Amino acid sequence: MIAELIDLYFIKQPRFRRVVTRVLYGNSAVPVSLLGAQLLIHSGRENGYFRAFRHARTLILFRDEAAVLINLANLIGDNCTFLDIGANIGIFSAVIARLSHIKRGLRIFAFEVDPNTFERLRQNASRYGFHAECIGLADLDEIKEFVRGAVSHVTTPLASINSYSIRKETFTARCVPLSSFDIPGSSLVMKIDVEGGEYEVLAGAEKFFAEDRVRAVYLHDISRLQAVQEFLEKYRFKLVDGVTLTRFEPGSFSLLAIKDQ
Repeated sequence: MIAELIDLYFIKQPRFRRVVTRVLYGNSAVPVSLLGAQLLIHSGRENGYFRAFRHARTLILFRDEAAVLINLANLIGDNCTFLDIGANIGIFSAVIARLSHIKRGLRIFAFEVDPNTFERLRQNASRYGFHAECIGLADLDEIKEFVRGAVSHVTTPLASINSYSIRKETFTARCVPLSSFDIPGSSLVMKIDVEGGEYEVLAGAEKFFAEDRVRAVYLHDISRLQAVQEFLEKYRFKLVDGVTLTRFEPGSFSLLAIKDQ
């Protein structure tokens, strides 16, 4: 009912809408960043884009991750496996799963270490038809201690505890190398968002790099950056910013490594 009233008395009243929009948002050209693109828009004439820009600045999904999802989707081909490592509730996996309608042999594996978060991931995996595992990935088969924060996406190994962590909210979980799984597919695209264990995940997946099956790796907010870069460069990956696809610069939170063919 509210949406219908807004449509009738605001959206379909263009002169009134223009006046209100100018009062609230101004009436000038404004540079904005949307989906990783730097654009010039008009705050009144392109008001929907302007409002999206203002909201996106405080929402990581729209500010950062949406552009990364677009870039990763463009790297998915036939007989490809997408590995969502640090999947949380599985938004990357659920979106990539839609490509199964147009990409032959697409498979998706999602890994989440926190059993509380995994319950929601499991239900989303059932809905969208991808495989989910409640386990951590690392370079060794071992039991590790993790610490939660106020929200699920900041769960981190206890060794990487930070100001986002609630120190008393810990749990233990088994971690294994990715190479312990039988991962199908002639090409692999990985997304790694594990809050401090990025290099260990890569080291535990080295078998697949040596087999020349990994096409791309996206890493979010990397610790041990030099070790990660050396690992990827050893296997001839080109390093770019995961949002803009421009040259990766140290200090960026977003690294996309694409195999240099």
